Amino acid sequence: MKEQRVYSRVRKNWKLEYRLEGPGGKRGKPMTAGLRDIGGGGFCFRCHSPHGPGTLISFSLSTARGITFVVGTGRILWNRPAEKGYDHGVQFIGRNQIVKAADEAIKRILATQRVSK
Repeated sequence: MKEQRVYSRVRKNWKLEYRLEGPGGKRGKPMTAGLRDIGGGGFCFRCHSPHGPGTLISFSLSTARGITFVVGTGRILWNRPAEKGYDHGVQFIGRNQIVKAADEAIKRILATQRVSK
């Protein structure tokens, strides 16, 4: 399988809070997980239970100091067993700005990580 990423992944110690989004706007209970890495198109997280590909989630990302800086929605593209749980790959499908300056700083950092074609 050919790599399709435009941005490389950046490992960060950020907190992920998320909810599964069901049919008819039905939302699951809030859950937390550890962020494994993040890139310009999405992120990877690890949790105890597998969520199937195609599952929609609403999420927020917070710094280790508890400052929430990105809120959005994503689609789980894959999951695979990992040590102590399952890793999940999530594609961004929407992001709302919480703190514009923080969001712009993240975009600048990720832009410097762009993979050469």
